[in-house]
Amino acid sequence: VDRGRVRVRLFSRNEDWLRPVVAAQGLQDVVEVRDWAPRAEAIAAQRESQVLLLFHLAGPDAAGDYTGKIFEYLAARRPILVAGGEPGVLGELVRETGAGVHARGVAEIKAALRSFWDAYALSGEVPYTGRADLVARYSHDRMAAEFAAVLDEARGQPRPPSP
Repeated sequence: VDRGRVRVRLFSRNEDWLRPVVAAQGLQDVVEVRDWAPRAEAIAAQRESQVLLLFHLAGPDAAGDYTGKIFEYLAARRPILVAGGEPGVLGELVRETGAGVHARGVAEIKAALRSFWDAYALSGEVPYTGRADLVARYSHDRMAAEFAAVLDEARGQPRPPSP
């Protein structure tokens, strides 16, 4: 892969260790470390990206934990690469919805990146394969409505059908 055709943008909140690691690996021409961005800017960057990278560095105790970022990524409707971590809900979510892949080790990450690159080389875009009906289940609006229904039910009010 021609390094001149690859750009990785990492938006980071005061991760002092990140820039030195990028420099030590000689990746300054490929990896751009940017400061945390306002929400609107972050969402715009997600939507214009070919692939969204979600580092999953947690161990087995986090197998049932979702990150807030995964829901933003689903809303961006771009392919998601969950990189690293143990099997769990994040990998299940991207697989179930068709929105991306969970690559746990170096070989799997390389294979996923190669697959994304090959698709990009063919058409100038990495196609998004998420199923809109399944992804919609995880929208902020839908989850808020379901949570509100649970609270209503706890208060003794009948629970309306899910949208």
